[in-house]
Amino acid sequence: MWSTKYEKCVGCGTTEIRHWAKGYCNRCYPKYIVRKTGYFNRSDRIGYKAFIQKIAPKISAKMKLQKSLSSPITQRLDKDLLSELYHNKNMSLGDIGKMFNCSRVHIYNLCKKYNVRVKSKSEARGDAYSLGKKLRYHPVNKNFFEKWSNEMAYVLGFICADGCIGHRLDVLTISQKEIEILEKIKRILKAEQNIVHYKHQDIYHLPIGSAKIVKDLLKLGITPHKSLTLKFPNMPLEYTGHFIRGYFDGDGSICKSGNCWRVSFTTGSDDFIKAIKENLEKMALVSQQKIYKHKTANAYNLYYHSREDLNKIYNFFYDNYTLDNSLYLRRKYGKFVEAVN
Repeated sequence: MWSTKYEKCVGCGTTEIRHWAKGYCNRCYPKYIVRKTGYFNRSDRIGYKAFIQKIAPKISAKMKLQKSLSSPITQRLDKDLLSELYHNKNMSLGDIGKMFNCSRVHIYNLCKKYNVRVKSKSEARGDAYSLGKKLRYHPVNKNFFEKWSNEMAYVLGFICADGCIGHRLDVLTISQKEIEILEKIKRILKAEQNIVHYKHQDIYHLPIGSAKIVKDLLKLGITPHKSLTLKFPNMPLEYTGHFIRGYFDGDGSICKSGNCWRVSFTTGSDDFIKAIKENLEKMALVSQQKIYKHKTANAYNLYYHSREDLNKIYNFFYDNYTLDNSLYLRRKYGKFVEAVN
């Protein structure tokens, strides 16, 4: 075909002259512009020729630009030029893409192809600041996971259940169906990030972009793809209850089965569920229970049924500090109160 949508010029019917736009060839398109803008009077041949002479340089320049952009990008952007623009002139991948009429991702792939080092997120942000660009920045307490506290232990436990570290190790995302707990964690972290709601999943996400926070979480044993390899962190005993309650609010449950209430913990890590069991037996003094392996999934379950065990777990979870500071998921606390009463 002569062009993507047209077999020939809709003006003169030629296929020998190159297509310009709107189905017109390079010879007919100026006439089309004249007719469309109202500058052309069929009886005014002198005016028409004057108008064509006026816009001819612009059309010629545009044709040359289009011709230059039609050649493969590797012919226009080699390794030396890419390195010069990216590292020496501190241009962003997006700016380079706009210069060569392609996407940022295409320039990123060229960096990989040419073995040009891709800047880290912090380097790219620094270059943008140096060039006077305005960037969105959401403050957060980056040192939150450096020192143990009741709040830190609780949030860490919740992240063990419903948190995810990005593969670039610079973003932490916490997800939950109940926005209440994410708003509470957001307030504790002093974060100004927006909570995002995905309607098709009916799940709320709190993304926190901070390489410092991710680095501290890695030291505590929270790694990407942690579901099957999660380890129980080493912590002072006084924070164990807050940590396990945080995990319970994420991946635990309390429900009524018949006339009996049941508390359960679920995880994909054998070591982690054993550590929860040992700490509950040691610190909450609950009875010894069996850990059940799911038949068709990589999941382990720990159950407590008796009234005595439920009372002990309740007292272990909800001390005066927790109740005074509302450091819990309200729905599960309400069920616990109903169960022990």
